[in-house]
Amino acid sequence: GVRLLIHLGRSPDLNPIEGCWLILKEKAKRRLHKPCEGETPWDGTTKHLKDILRQIWDEISINEIRELIEEMPDRCQRLIETGGEKIRSQRW
Repeated sequence: GVRLLIHLGRSPDLNPIEGCWLILKEKAKRRLHKPCEGETPWDGTTKHLKDILRQIWDEISINEIRELIEEMPDRCQRLIETGGEKIRSQRW
């Protein structure tokens, strides 16, 4: 008995980088629309946007990444329970 689950072999639900992209997206939205004191507002250029995204990426902490990885056993179990259906958690 091995039960076959039909799903894509590259499930984004099981790829922690997807959680990192979501963190980047959320922080970028905040930074672009409501910069905090001391943050330079976005000047509308592609170069500045790239600089902001690089800065945000560099600021994603190892603890944030560890939290995404620590979710993996639960995400795997939920994926099994849903028969491969798309899953979501509070973070991603």
